[in-house]
Amino acid sequence: MNLRRMNSKFRSRCKKCGGRISIGAPIYWSKETGALCLTCGAGGKAEGSKPEKGKTSSHLTPDGSEFFVIDWSELKEIVLAFIRGDYSAVTRTANVNQIKAFVAGSDWHGYTGGQLERWLTEGYRADAISGLADFIPPIREKRRLQFTDEGDEFHLDLAHNGDDNYMSQWTKRETIPGLGIEAAIMFSAGTDAKTVNAYNVWLCRTAFSLESSGVDCEITLSFPSYNMVERTNRNWNSVVRLKRENEMTDYVSWSPMLSPAALRCFGFTSMVIHADRKGRDASPSLGRGSSYRDWQLAYDKDRRVLRVENDYSPMEFPETRLTEDLRAVLKQIRG
Repeated sequence: MNLRRMNSKFRSRCKKCGGRISIGAPIYWSKETGALCLTCGAGGKAEGSKPEKGKTSSHLTPDGSEFFVIDWSELKEIVLAFIRGDYSAVTRTANVNQIKAFVAGSDWHGYTGGQLERWLTEGYRADAISGLADFIPPIREKRRLQFTDEGDEFHLDLAHNGDDNYMSQWTKRETIPGLGIEAAIMFSAGTDAKTVNAYNVWLCRTAFSLESSGVDCEITLSFPSYNMVERTNRNWNSVVRLKRENEMTDYVSWSPMLSPAALRCFGFTSMVIHADRKGRDASPSLGRGSSYRDWQLAYDKDRRVLRVENDYSPMEFPETRLTEDLRAVLKQIRG
C-alpha cells in the first residue's frame, strides 16, 4: 500500500489509533486508509518529502486544491520586517510591492499603518472584547463546598452543635476537552471594511472567551481563493495557524490576527507568501473567494471543531444570529 506523506488539512484523529491530529501536522494518507499519524503510517511506503518542523508547508490536497499553512509567529515577524523596511522574506518584486500596500493600510483596508504596528507590538485591545461574561454562557460550573454526613474534612463546631452534616467536600472540577476553531475569512472587494471588521471582532470575542474560560483551543483562520495565482485554474487555500492545541501562549501575542487587519493585511500577506514560496507572482486581485452566500456556524462533534463560514458579499454582519448559534453549540458541548 502506498501512503502519501503530507500535512493535515483538517483537525482530526488517526484512523488506526485514534490519536489527535492537528491542522498542518505531518500525516500519512491514502484513499483506503484515510489519515494516519506518523507512528501508525510508518509501516507503509511513503511518497513525498518530509516537511521541516516549524516551517511553512504546502501541498496538493486530494481534491486538487493547493493547501498552505503558516504559523502566526512566522507571519507576524514577516509583517514586522516589512514595517522596518526589510523585505528579504519575499523574493519576487511584484509580491514585495503587494505586501507593502497591505502594510501601509487605507480606508479600504480598514486600518492605518500606525494602528497595524501598534497591534503587532502591543496586542489588539478593543472595547468590543470587554464584558465577556455576558457574551457566552458559563463554560464550567464553579467548584462548591458541600456539607454532608460523609466527606473529606471534619467540622468539630458543626458536630458539637448537633448538625448531622458535619463533614464537607468540594464538588468535582468540570473539565472541557480541547476545541478546534476553524474560521474562513474571504470577502468580495466591494464589502465594506466595517462589515469585515465586525466579523473579525466577533471571532476575537469567541476565541478570547473560550481561552479565558479554560478551554484549550486550536485556532486557525483560512483564506480560500480561486486563481490566487493567475492562469492556474485552481483553488488555493492559505491557512494561518494562530495557536495549536496544548500550546501555552497568551492572547496578546496572537490578538492582532483577529483585528481589523486580519483579512486585508495578514490574510492577504499569507496568500502572497504562499505564491512566493511556489516561485510565482500572486494575482494583483488575489483571485476570487468562494461563492458562498450565507453565514454559517456548525459544530463537528467527531472532530470537536467549531467551523465558521462567512457570506462572500454581505451587506452587514449578523452578530445576533451567530452569537445565538454559538451559545447553542456551547450548550451542546457541555452536554
